[in-house]
Amino acid sequence: MSVNAIPTIFGHYVFNLLLKSIGATTVSVGIIGEPVLAILLAYLLLGEHISVFQFAGGLITLSGMLMYFWLRSLQYSHTGHDPAKDL
Repeated sequence: MSVNAIPTIFGHYVFNLLLKSIGATTVSVGIIGEPVLAILLAYLLLGEHISVFQFAGGLITLSGMLMYFWLRSLQYSHTGHDPAKDL
């Protein structure tokens, strides 16, 4: 029981802290990258092969995340104001 409960409780606790500190949109965009990380770890640790579709999808996903975080950092650097703190 504790093998499952402790990581789940800790994960939800960290998730809620992030929602509170950086906002729901930023957290949700970060979570989108989880499957890409899982594919990369499976390749590195388990020797799994990455298909062309997985590679292309990963690039598209990471590109979208990069665009979001880059535009957000530009907005923050120009205004000095973090909109996530308004929530």
